[in-house]
Amino acid sequence: MMSRRVVISGLALVGLLVVVAGAAFVTGVLGPAAAPPTATGETIAAGDPHALTVVNVTRSLRDNAGFMPLATFDNLVVTIPPSADEVDLDVRPNLVLDERTFLLQAGSDALVAAKAIIGWYPTVQWIGVTLQGTFADAAGGSTVQPGVSLSLSSATVQAWSSGAVAAPDADTALCYADTYAINPTIWDSLSTSDRGCLTTPTR
Repeated sequence: MMSRRVVISGLALVGLLVVVAGAAFVTGVLGPAAAPPTATGETIAAGDPHALTVVNVTRSLRDNAGFMPLATFDNLVVTIPPSADEVDLDVRPNLVLDERTFLLQAGSDALVAAKAIIGWYPTVQWIGVTLQGTFADAAGGSTVQPGVSLSLSSATVQAWSSGAVAAPDADTALCYADTYAINPTIWDSLSTSDRGCLTTPTR
């Protein structure tokens, strides 16, 4: 089982440069990754649509993405461990307007994943979603590293579905997540109103 807590430290998000403590988060049109990552896990499409494969999960995400306008699955990597109880999604958006929108994109992706995966693939107990960001340093270099990560358990998602608790929207998805981590540079760039229900950069 992969770790539920993702600790990210770092630089700032890169397009328009927002300089924070010697680093910057790059926003704007970033374009596709120069070398798109390769999906890991089972990649053979199965005749059973409920079979937990990379191809089936990717199709499920695409089929459900329309209900969240800010959802982005650019440069998607789907990872399924041998235990088949978890699905991890790694996304690198081609367009990042600002830090606030980046959080909304992460929340939207998580809600699409919850709808597309939990219940449809019976063995899945956890979903992890990570949005990668491009960060520029003071020397003019840049790196790609996690900008926002969050995890959702099947129990949490099923509580929304049953009406036991109110379902979140893109703006509150991180607050409802079982765990989340926001890159410190992004967190420091968010105003109090932009943080909304979030009080700390990690849980």
